[in-house]
Amino acid sequence: MGLAHGRFRHCRHSRCSVRSRILGLGCSLRSRLPPVPRLSTDHRTRRRRMDDRCRRRRGDRSPSGGSHAHRGNRLRGGAAARQPVLAHRAGLRPALRRRDRTRTRALPLAEMGLWPLGVGHRLRCAGAELLGGEPLLPGLGARMEADQRGFRNRLGRRHRRRSRVAHREGPCGKRGARRLPRREGAPCAPGTRRCPCRVSMHRASTHLRARGLTWTPWGAEPTLVGIDLEVGVGERVLITGASGSGKSTLLRALAGVLVDYAPGDLTGEVSSGAGEGVVCLLLQNPTDQVVAGTVGRDVAFGPENLGITGDSLHAIVRRSLGSVGLRHLAPDRRSTHLSGGQGQRLALAGLLAMQPSALLLDEPLAMLDHESAAEARTAIVRVAEHSGSALVIADHDLAGWWPHIDRVIVLEHGRIVFDGSPEDASAHLHSPELWLPGASPPAEPIEIAWQPDPAAEAPDAEPRLSGYGLGYSTSSGTRLASADIELKPGDGVAVTGPSGAGKTTLLRLLAGWYRPSRGVLMASTSLRGAHPQEPYRWASKDLAARIAFMGQNPDRGIVAKTVLEEVLLTRRLTGRFTRKDIPRAGRLLECLALDHAEARNPHTLSGGEQRRLAIAAAVASDAPVVLLDEPTVGQDRSTWRGIRAAIELLRQHGRSLAVSTHDARLSPFLNIHAEIRPVSGEHRS
Repeated sequence: MGLAHGRFRHCRHSRCSVRSRILGLGCSLRSRLPPVPRLSTDHRTRRRRMDDRCRRRRGDRSPSGGSHAHRGNRLRGGAAARQPVLAHRAGLRPALRRRDRTRTRALPLAEMGLWPLGVGHRLRCAGAELLGGEPLLPGLGARMEADQRGFRNRLGRRHRRRSRVAHREGPCGKRGARRLPRREGAPCAPGTRRCPCRVSMHRASTHLRARGLTWTPWGAEPTLVGIDLEVGVGERVLITGASGSGKSTLLRALAGVLVDYAPGDLTGEVSSGAGEGVVCLLLQNPTDQVVAGTVGRDVAFGPENLGITGDSLHAIVRRSLGSVGLRHLAPDRRSTHLSGGQGQRLALAGLLAMQPSALLLDEPLAMLDHESAAEARTAIVRVAEHSGSALVIADHDLAGWWPHIDRVIVLEHGRIVFDGSPEDASAHLHSPELWLPGASPPAEPIEIAWQPDPAAEAPDAEPRLSGYGLGYSTSSGTRLASADIELKPGDGVAVTGPSGAGKTTLLRLLAGWYRPSRGVLMASTSLRGAHPQEPYRWASKDLAARIAFMGQNPDRGIVAKTVLEEVLLTRRLTGRFTRKDIPRAGRLLECLALDHAEARNPHTLSGGEQRRLAIAAAVASDAPVVLLDEPTVGQDRSTWRGIRAAIELLRQHGRSLAVSTHDARLSPFLNIHAEIRPVSGEHRS
């Protein structure tokens, strides 16, 4: 200790505490020990060598720290990595739970068994065999390495053997240009120099076939019953029927993603033929298919996974965006800052960029104005004609598609009741539920069995909500330039304008979701009571009691376990619920054709049924102000009549109503029309 004490007298730690002196003693003793000889590279384990390589590539790590795939160096034997993709949303089999999200490099789809919705379930090289139907990695529970070689090292012995065989033979049945060592083995990726075969954007078309197809969701009645269907190469088929008849379910089944979408029992046979190609599916809610953070990356996602790179990829992205009317959007525009109509066109552009051999579209024009819908329809037909793709469309509005289709299929309660040519359909179909060409809106009124609370009715004509010069801007640009609006008792305001002009933004400002960047928004004394004038300063409970808002995607606002509970939820939260409301809500659901689904989970309903459920909840809330965003999307003639009756009921009982819509048939039932123009002549969200 004398030596140690003497050292401390001359050490810089001499004036520190006892703990610091002990630490200093440890440092001095460790410095006197001889250095430990470092093992050579040959004696170190392969895992340690790979870890060292990963540490030298820390710059490739995602700066956000989130559970996204991040952009890095091009993978060995594969296309460039993408950003961002949530692995569990892209369709890994088996699906990962939320706590199992993994931040990983995006790998080629054919290599990992990664089948994203909208990309399809048959990715092949030219004249190639598919590289296995299941992913090479059954469970993905740990973070993958920073490059593909590290990814291979984390696999078990059995999977490493499969990887090596896959590279040796290649999906095209040929050897690669250069065989890699076992520890660097990787499947032959289409479109790269590792593979002798090349990917062509002009692939042979695929025919779709279903035999005895029956789908029964767990805890519900069968949605599809005994479907026998075959779609030939280059055929154009229109599937129609009443809301909830099974159109969307049939498209998911033909695309091969039905089992991954919802739990249930699937019997029968579904195949896409023996031909090569890509089957693409556009969902009813297209924003669920946006997988990248920017517009350009999202459109390039599919072609890039097919091996298209460089100038060819940029040309495909520009051409696809221009074909759907989005040529004015910059490629680096944030995809989360688009309107519903722009999001629908963006998802459609991503599908058209892949030149699919089979294109399945679920109401592709539902949220577009007349001009944008005509442009998108022309682009779809042009791609189908150019590539010979099989085209299957599920839609209620038949007039626009009538000149372009070869065949009409009508579904009723999950069964095919008509399958024939458009000429035969015009002569034999007289269903009151179908929007046949030339059909006018139904004139017979429907009486809504719900008497609103008289306390919510205003005796005077004072505007409940008044907005002057309302504007809203974000870091991505101006979403609403300037708008003046007044909502008086009994008024019905139709908010119209081109897709992306700012209609949804205006409704969200009125609903108190956004704080205006410009202008003034005031609530009347009868509406706000003792609360501040600006709705965005109210508590959520106060907003729900005074302003009922149905968003563009009503499925995102569903919180109850059953349909009946969802209708009465607002009354329970605001303390206005009584036992008499239960039979009243049942009669309201009957008027909106939802009486058969009172005990069902709202998330199992179709898109049109979820929209009617949100309208029923808005009517039952007895809120003085009701805001509806695209209420008639996904409705047949019969359910459209029920929505019109609900709007008339709200106006008759003194509610202040604002409806954003592209449906010209609904405008005559609203007494005020407000048109919003895009900023500087451009379509913005």
